[in-house]
Amino acid sequence: MVRRCQGDRHLRGENLEDLNFRGGDYGKFLWTVDGVDYARYYLPPTARNLDSTPEQIIAQMDYLGISKGIVQGGHTYGRLNEYLGGVVRQYPERLYALASIREWMADDPAVIAELRSAVEDHGLTGLFFDTASVKRAGRSELSDDPVFDEFRGVVRELGIPVFWNVTSASSELESWMEQHAAFGRWLERYPDIACVYTHGIPLYRFWSSGKLEFISELGFERVELGVIAANSGARRFYEAYGWVLVRTFPKGIEGVPVAIYELS
Repeated sequence: MVRRCQGDRHLRGENLEDLNFRGGDYGKFLWTVDGVDYARYYLPPTARNLDSTPEQIIAQMDYLGISKGIVQGGHTYGRLNEYLGGVVRQYPERLYALASIREWMADDPAVIAELRSAVEDHGLTGLFFDTASVKRAGRSELSDDPVFDEFRGVVRELGIPVFWNVTSASSELESWMEQHAAFGRWLERYPDIACVYTHGIPLYRFWSSGKLEFISELGFERVELGVIAANSGARRFYEAYGWVLVRTFPKGIEGVPVAIYELS
């Protein structure tokens, strides 16, 4: 029997090396305390073997009426550039894929060569860049530091877009703002490199006394938010935290209703 764990109460006071942490099935990670197995869902329960096969992704795309998708890797999933190259060669009409590199080593010729290989040899069509990885590896530079200029030059030469995950190793708001400022400077220095801002603004970092303070922190006058599948429960959630409904699209996207909210 495997017990589902809520919180960390089954970890406190334990020697973490003795808990036999391991991957399970159906999205679970497992560990053992006093002979009892515990589980925590890290991935969706549809991840039967902690995976999401290209065929499963394409089936989901077909269900939603999506003709072509972009597969994003990341350090959590492993070094997948070569594997993803095989996937896009197998399904060139359905999938693009992004390269992942060790961002904290982007000034290393070996890592620059890895990016070239991912694009030129494996057919990947963009770069996923996680801004927190540099400091997690013990370095102090930000993403716009001149030490990475050669790397950025290669990105420009390859003509690929950069998909940014602007985040920070620290949970402090100041740390995230520092990363975001560096991202802004990067955009000004390299206006000819196409960029995609992934994952959106992490609203939890701006939560204070029951309110979201990010508008004043970032200097915005107002923010608009599109909510897909805007059912009554979703609307109650946003309206409880000060978002004002400005317009609705009942037929929305592929028949899924969309609501537009504003926060000022």
